[in-house]
Amino acid sequence: MWNPHWAFADFDIKYLEDPKNSFGDPDNIYTMTSKEFKKTNPQVIKWMNNAQMNDKLISPLLSQVEKSSNPEEAAQKWVKKHKKLIDSWTKK
Repeated sequence: MWNPHWAFADFDIKYLEDPKNSFGDPDNIYTMTSKEFKKTNPQVIKWMNNAQMNDKLISPLLSQVEKSSNPEEAAQKWVKKHKKLIDSWTKK
């Protein structure tokens, strides 16, 4: 199992201790764009830099999308529920 994952929102999953680091170090998620994107979309770059997500935010979103017959609608519901957070990312 990896994080983020929808199952963490639906089940009480806990990681086992790993004192020998058998499972390795955590990975990171990166966003990539074309070289021109920053010049042509500076406001979007600002929003992307402001957006911060953690497992407690992402897992319920993934769960809603996973269970939905309309993933876009499920994501829109999540955005509506977290409007203040989204607004804080996109403020000018």
